[in-house]
Amino acid sequence: MVIALFYTKSIVWSSLGVSVLFLLGLAIANRLWVRSTLVYAILGLGLWYTILGSGIHATVAGVIVAMFIPARGRYDTDTFLKNVSKNLHAFDCESDSCGYSILLNRTHLNKVKYLDNCAKSYVLTTQPGQAQRQRLSKFCILSSMIK
Repeated sequence: MVIALFYTKSIVWSSLGVSVLFLLGLAIANRLWVRSTLVYAILGLGLWYTILGSGIHATVAGVIVAMFIPARGRYDTDTFLKNVSKNLHAFDCESDSCGYSILLNRTHLNKVKYLDNCAKSYVLTTQPGQAQRQRLSKFCILSSMIK
């Protein structure tokens, strides 16, 4: 970082000022628990472009963006387990009485829908880096099979 700043011939201060706005946008997005990869991609590209235009080496933007991308999910595992275990008691049945009751028993069906929503919300609120890695893993597997 020191080399990028002090070995730059000239700094365009107006462009660097605009990059501070993108930096504030990243900080606000992180503070508001925004988990959309698109938000971080747009703000990161804007920061990269303005830092590049300021005369500072653009890799500095990558380091700065990486510091603002959330590293933990919004929905922690303990909360997920607490919500799920609280609703599993609806399936306590006498021996051999539950059988195929999920489709016949309205309470069981509602609890299954609730548990499904809990699982989906847990997956959707993971950190953006992990979600992107999961999406890209299918492409990487496919491309390695083609070679």
